[in-house]
Amino acid sequence: MAVVKMKKFRIIGLSSEKNTIIDKLLRSGAAELTPTEETELTVRALETGDLDRAASVYSRVVVALDFLKERQKACRLLVKKGTLPEETLQGIEKSGFLQSRTSIAAEDFEKVSLQEEELLSVCGELEKLSAEKTEIKTRLSALQALKEGVWSYRDFTLKFSQVRPTKHVRFLLGTCKNTSSLQRDTQELFKKYGADAQLLPVKDVKGKTREYILFLAAEKERAQGLDADLALMGFVPCPYDFDCTAKEKLKEVRAEIKSLREREQALETDASEFFSYEKSLRLLSDNYRLKMELIRADADFAKTAKTFILECFVPAPDAARVEKAVCAATENIVLDIKDAEEKDCPPTLLKNNSFVGPYENITNTFSPPSYFEADPNPAVAIFYVIFFGIMFGDAGYGLILAVACFLAVRLFKPEKGMRNLLLIFGMGGISSIVWGILFGGIFSIDSVQPVWFAPLYDPITMLGLCFALGLAHIFVGMGYQAYDFIKNGRIADAIYDVFSWYVIFLGGGLAALSLLLVPALPVYVGLAILAAGVLVLMFGGAVRAKGVFGRIIGTVSPLYGIVNYFSDVMSYSRLFGLALASGVIGLVFNTLAGVFINLIPVAGYILAALLLLVGHGLNLAIGLLGAYVHDSRLQYIEFFGRFYHGGGRLFVPLGSNLKYVTIKQEV
Repeated sequence: MAVVKMKKFRIIGLSSEKNTIIDKLLRSGAAELTPTEETELTVRALETGDLDRAASVYSRVVVALDFLKERQKACRLLVKKGTLPEETLQGIEKSGFLQSRTSIAAEDFEKVSLQEEELLSVCGELEKLSAEKTEIKTRLSALQALKEGVWSYRDFTLKFSQVRPTKHVRFLLGTCKNTSSLQRDTQELFKKYGADAQLLPVKDVKGKTREYILFLAAEKERAQGLDADLALMGFVPCPYDFDCTAKEKLKEVRAEIKSLREREQALETDASEFFSYEKSLRLLSDNYRLKMELIRADADFAKTAKTFILECFVPAPDAARVEKAVCAATENIVLDIKDAEEKDCPPTLLKNNSFVGPYENITNTFSPPSYFEADPNPAVAIFYVIFFGIMFGDAGYGLILAVACFLAVRLFKPEKGMRNLLLIFGMGGISSIVWGILFGGIFSIDSVQPVWFAPLYDPITMLGLCFALGLAHIFVGMGYQAYDFIKNGRIADAIYDVFSWYVIFLGGGLAALSLLLVPALPVYVGLAILAAGVLVLMFGGAVRAKGVFGRIIGTVSPLYGIVNYFSDVMSYSRLFGLALASGVIGLVFNTLAGVFINLIPVAGYILAALLLLVGHGLNLAIGLLGAYVHDSRLQYIEFFGRFYHGGGRLFVPLGSNLKYVTIKQEV
């Protein structure tokens, strides 16, 4: 259970055999390509044309897949409504939140290139359908806006084109908001401009008059200033000049909308004919994804006119296998293998057992460990499980969570990241079962007797347990810090900054034990050990400082660490808080359910069942989120803050960064 050692391969070969060697590395599933250092006789160059072409094809395929996915959703809805037959959904590939990538042989993965011309033709057809879909959508949006605008004039009987000025008369058509002064303002227009105005109410779907159509005629000679007065009235001129009435235009618009809707539905049927190509398009997408990766990697190779230099990282356990495969591919190579060094910036690959492995997710979310530091995941796994169980704290909830998560892993076989998260929750559920039995917490039923104690009725013991576990967590973090110091030759720092605190806590613990629980144990023994630890701590601060004043400050300043340790231990009170909160909320729902049953003879049982189902479901969800977040926070701040450097880069072998498939390891 540690960081896997890496070997660095340096391969010098003929350019004509480069693809053969890269293919062997790809099939091995254990080689991460890395930029090669140039020499005086080599160069590095990126063939931008090849990359641009590959990126262009990849983009087309991705767009086609996205369009197919949208059409599949639309077809499912239409099938549910009965608009389209069930057969329309044939050929749809399974996909989902928990769906894992398909494992495929390298030969089958490469065969998709034989269908490339056909598949790109399919992409072209889908692009046409997508363009037509966009045009229809744009046109429908415009027609809907036109329909809403013309609808206001549906009671106006003249054609829009008839509302135009003559030699001596000016005609105006538009709408005005329904205001209390509208009638009076219209009369004022007649008095001021001799304008003859007609008002037609425009009612909404509820029958309320929101606005009026204003049709107005005025002599041109007297119409100066008319526009300004109309603007003050909120008059909006009619923008239409159709050679038809509003009702005729509405009929025409509705007919066009209906026609476009029918064509839109027909497009779904047309698109469904290509659903069977989705699997091949996914393969082609990943094929070009890999091509782009190889083109970029090729740009990092050092080259001469006829040779190339390739470098890659290979996990030490796989080194012999990869070496054998590469050497079997060709005899015309020079292969140098060495241990990865710090200057090489090797990637990090962790190898842990089935219990610890899932918790790599927690650590990697913060930052992957550096290749040269200790793997913290064994300790993270142990404490994460313990803390999660305490905070979730209910055996009933834990049983539901564990069964649901382990079943999801077994049935759906999700990708590694989701699988690890489900396993974390599942193991947390098992821990919750154990702690729930110890605490008497089973769906917050008050009558259940605890095996150990009930936190709700003995909060001091619960708080003490949380602080004790927190102190143990911190001690393990300090142990990692000491290991890091010793590994890097800083033995004095390990003694002064870590072991001195172990001695201080040991002495303080013995002194407290003698005063509270074991009077026979002389208190001065603990105090003497504590004093020895303090002296070592102060001495370490003094000897590493410079100057007289610096040594004085260095002697005293380490003692401030007591405050830091105290505040860190207090942070573990969140275990206490979340455990009690979850129990109290569940107890409240149980109490309310009992009230319903007592007050309402028959329906009370139904209401109580619904309340318990919703209430405990909500409590479980909130408890799960709280346990996950706060447990992670304790690892990141209190634990990692002691020793963890992070900043590592995860090992990503060639061909592993595909979206839809994984290539089977063959060599």
